[in-house]
Amino acid sequence: MRRDMPADRPDTRWMIDAACGRRLDLPWLADSTKVAPDDALTMREVCGHCPVFGHCRDFADRVGASGGFWAGTSYDARTRAHPGLGDVA
Repeated sequence: MRRDMPADRPDTRWMIDAACGRRLDLPWLADSTKVAPDDALTMREVCGHCPVFGHCRDFADRVGASGGFWAGTSYDARTRAHPGLGDVA
């Protein structure tokens, strides 16, 4: 039996296909200031070949992700691209 997701909860079923799920050796959810430059570069490369890149970017924007790497970008870089994204209402 399938249950519909509540309207206020974003769909996360796409995450099962995310390339980052096969690279658990990388600090995907770490504070970007604590990620080694080599790890950041590797994460961007993994994201660049990810089949759900767009879903990831949209999800991070929709939920106002407060850290980590999403769609090849650290939270800090996303907030510079979208001022107010990290603001608390």
